[in-house]
Amino acid sequence: MLYAILNTRLISQGIDLSINGIENGKIYEEGTLEITGNAKRAKHVLVNGREINLNQEGTFTDFLVLLPGYNIITISAEDKFGKITKKTFDIVRKEEVISLESSLQGAL
Repeated sequence: MLYAILNTRLISQGIDLSINGIENGKIYEEGTLEITGNAKRAKHVLVNGREINLNQEGTFTDFLVLLPGYNIITISAEDKFGKITKKTFDIVRKEEVISLESSLQGAL
């Protein structure tokens, strides 16, 4: 009986989604970003609609290519009952400004 009560309590809590390696509103200079996290009690995790692998503990790692300028990153997790937890990050990749002079010097 106690097991059933504890199990029901965990199910009602939903997914515990924690994400590392990305901050909302941050400006990034690099073109790639490594995101790690944990989605306890999740069946699936999607990053911008693409499913990524979870290990048995619910841990995941993914690499994203950031476009210059404004990027929206959405990470969602779904449990076995269809309940979805979602986090959205609005970030900016700083655009590189390459001068014509430096480009010509590299070619010479």
